[in-house]
Amino acid sequence: MLSIGEACTNYNADKQARYAGTSAVVQDMMHYTELAAKAKGQPAKEAKINYFGISYGTILGQTLAAMYPQRLNRIILDSNAYGVANYDGLDINQIDDRDHSWKFFFNFCAKAGKDLCPFASNATNGIEVEERFRALLDKLEREPVIRRGQKMAGIVTRGSFMQFSTQHLYGPKTALGYVTIAYAAAGLEKGSTAMIDGWQATTPPQLESESLESLILIRSIDAAGRYPLKTYAEFEAMVSKLQEVSSYGWRDTAVGNAILASGM
Repeated sequence: MLSIGEACTNYNADKQARYAGTSAVVQDMMHYTELAAKAKGQPAKEAKINYFGISYGTILGQTLAAMYPQRLNRIILDSNAYGVANYDGLDINQIDDRDHSWKFFFNFCAKAGKDLCPFASNATNGIEVEERFRALLDKLEREPVIRRGQKMAGIVTRGSFMQFSTQHLYGPKTALGYVTIAYAAAGLEKGSTAMIDGWQATTPPQLESESLESLILIRSIDAAGRYPLKTYAEFEAMVSKLQEVSSYGWRDTAVGNAILASGM
């Protein structure tokens, strides 16, 4: 993340990227609202906003309420992100329910059976699926799987597989949710990276999408001057807190979202 942050900072020096932060977007929202009111012949400075936000959209909503409290009409925030942590650049609470999500996966996989969940094999309950999953993670820790038949060489490690899986926990019931995790895990057991090859978060690390690049940039701009981790000792203390929160989510968070702003 440090190298990505430094490269991004240098590339965007003196460019319009500085307007990508949340507060700038909120100002754009208010400006648009005033223009829309003016076009209707209404007083621009009296125009009010109705707002509905989900996930990161709740950060926009919280910022809107903080910057323009008198200009709100109705506001609904669903699946709230922690605004204070966003502006610090470090949100440990985001993995509060990560292990619960994995427990659902293990239990549903066992109930579905191997025909619908290839990672279930002959498991009779979620505990057996979880034991198999932990064994796979231990194996990837010792022996990463080599990507073969791809334009770019690389390996799938425990860390990169967990990053891949985290993306698919976000929408568990979709085609890119639990089903994808099950097929990817079953493939890795046999040395196949087929389900992961289209997703580039393998070693060496790469950014897999424009949306992730945007996340890094926005989070870093929002937290400019406030990022709390200044030393390695502080980073270690943060990792210990993450480990207390989630046994499955701490690692990819510690080397991913938790240090997005460190290099910018």
